[in-house]
Amino acid sequence: MPFNAILLAPEVHIERFPVNDLAFRTAASKRLCQGVANAEPFLDPWASEWSLGFPLWRIYQPLPHLIAAIVMRAGRWFAPPAATFAALYYLLLPLLPVSLYLSARPMGLGPLRAGFAAVLIMSASVSGGFGR
Repeated sequence: MPFNAILLAPEVHIERFPVNDLAFRTAASKRLCQGVANAEPFLDPWASEWSLGFPLWRIYQPLPHLIAAIVMRAGRWFAPPAATFAALYYLLLPLLPVSLYLSARPMGLGPLRAGFAAVLIMSASVSGGFGR
């Protein structure tokens, strides 16, 4: 995990977003945070960032975004939401092999095979991206 934390340190993009789905996830978490803060119905915060608006949480999983929204709300006093989301993302990246190992064990993989899968998830693919 310390090796992954050092290797993935460039993934922290404060005030910038990569071109992947992190821009979507950040905007969705911010909107869910606003919805919870304004006491809107939980599954109905209207995400006006997409097209003419969309009830996103009726078709998409809200729990990961709710956790991100809680972290962003808790960190609003000392960092902007984008920086808080980047820090959360960076903390979750080195923990990815641990989560794979812990989820592979109950599925019947032995300790060695689950550990091998956890190591391989952070290996680079042919295209250079992680986790493929």
